[in-house]
Amino acid sequence: MQLPLRTLATALILVFAAMNAGAQMQSGKEHVTFEKLGQITGSVGQTITVDVKAVIEEGWHTYGLTPTVGPDGLGPEPMTITAGPDTVLVAGKGITIVKGASKHRDEVWGADVEEVAGKVEIKVPLFLPAGLQQGVHNAVITVGFQMCDGQMCLAPEYIDLPIEILINNVRR
Repeated sequence: MQLPLRTLATALILVFAAMNAGAQMQSGKEHVTFEKLGQITGSVGQTITVDVKAVIEEGWHTYGLTPTVGPDGLGPEPMTITAGPDTVLVAGKGITIVKGASKHRDEVWGADVEEVAGKVEIKVPLFLPAGLQQGVHNAVITVGFQMCDGQMCLAPEYIDLPIEILINNVRR
């Protein structure tokens, strides 16, 4: 049984289009590895600091926590860090990238940008809210990022980093 040439050509085009679409659906998570978070200990009402560590694959970067806007009103997607549920954990002010960030002029955006690459360490202050009972509570630190290389940027993504909080002393 022979297929008409037009049917065969259409089938080949669909196969190649599907292969190309699959190749384009790359994930930024493939280019970064986050270190597992250990258990933290604290008291209700206390602010504690957690080190979020990651390694970004060579040739790739994401952008820092500070939004950048170029002269055209556009800019790269900044990194975000949140914590929750807020009944257990609240990300505080003063999140700081202490390792892996550098600032430079980016001609694509027409502005100075903060890029984050290589070995990364971020200090995340976390507040332990009132109402927590003594014992272990489960929470999540969520990091939002957009991985880019010299040619393209992938879609923004989020990764959840589970964390256990041991409340050792309830203040009254």
